[in-house]
Amino acid sequence: MGLRPKPQHVDPTQTWEDLDRFLQQNFSQGSKSKEPTIVYIDPDKYVMNTKEIIQSATENGYKTTIIPNGMIKFE
Repeated sequence: MGLRPKPQHVDPTQTWEDLDRFLQQNFSQGSKSKEPTIVYIDPDKYVMNTKEIIQSATENGYKTTIIPNGMIKFE
């Protein structure tokens, strides 16, 4: 059969719940280590825009940075 053509555009499917679950899992595991936890997300995969994500993250105690490739860094 072979492969189908690569999709040109994929609509974002991740929600607030998905982002919260991802951050909680990563920061909970990181607290067991002495190294600071750093997590990156691709905001294009989320239904929320970058500004909304950063605002909510800041309000909830995360330090965020937009890095040159457009990813959001959470600390």
